[in-house]
Amino acid sequence: MEVRFEALAQALRERRPTVLVTIVDGPGTGTKLLIVDGADPAGELEDPRLDRVVRRDAVAALTSGVTTVRRYGAHGETNQPAVVVSFEVHAPPPRLLIFGAVDFTDALSKVAKVLGYHVTVCDAREVFATAARFPMADEVVVDWPHRLVDKVGGSLGPRDAICVLTHDAKFDVPAIVAALRTKAGYVGAMGSRRTTEDRAARLKEQG
Repeated sequence: MEVRFEALAQALRERRPTVLVTIVDGPGTGTKLLIVDGADPAGELEDPRLDRVVRRDAVAALTSGVTTVRRYGAHGETNQPAVVVSFEVHAPPPRLLIFGAVDFTDALSKVAKVLGYHVTVCDAREVFATAARFPMADEVVVDWPHRLVDKVGGSLGPRDAICVLTHDAKFDVPAIVAALRTKAGYVGAMGSRRTTEDRAARLKEQG
């Protein structure tokens, strides 16, 4: 199957994580593979062993979201590089969900934006969860945190993170339980020693 650039263009329009693999030097120069998240790969390399190794590394590149160049032997070996392969990754920015409209939230939002995250701040308290208080956030959601996780959790992956700053068991315990069911690469919660101990006990009760 040939790589059709219409498929790449469509994936980019839909903001679907995509990696375009190209042999840039060595046997098969110019050969391409296209891997789009949730779709069958398009294209193939002439050597099936090299094809298998490159597909594996393409999936890893897609997961990390980092464009890279790797070198292989003609049959996928790692000790005799003869083929140079480019992994051109197109992926939406990683997501950071911050639960709790507190002072630390503003600071975390600013740092996260510098690092390239798409930042969502969520708090059920409408008076605190405002765009004016968190101008660096891409969106501010007024809702219970666990309900937001229920809505978007299926789209989270290893590049995404969830930070719980609510300091209130009725908010953070359901949020953490829901967050741990996702594939987010990082789930963290902040609080005093007493808050942390109480939260840990409540989480144990939740299994």
